[in-house]
Amino acid sequence: MYKAFGSDGTVYTETSIHEMQSKNSEGMGIQLRSFQYAIDKIKQDSNRALFYIHKPGPLPQDDEYLQELADIYVRGLLEVDNFIQNNLAEEGSNNDL
Repeated sequence: MYKAFGSDGTVYTETSIHEMQSKNSEGMGIQLRSFQYAIDKIKQDSNRALFYIHKPGPLPQDDEYLQELADIYVRGLLEVDNFIQNNLAEEGSNNDL
């Protein structure tokens, strides 16, 4: 997330991934779980991205363009996964008292 925009000045109401996971039936927890589900599916088969990019609506039928979009989708999800995993690891190391 920081690769695209640099430092993030947004004030977040929840900063703990562990806390968000524990609230899986609430707004933030549902959003996190949705990302994790999509990440798992893409890790199983990255070709699914060619299908998933069409979910929001129709796209031009240009194979090269669609492949570029799918690649961006995969890279974005993997960056979010990296962010989640790094934060979970950091939170875990901070809990080792």
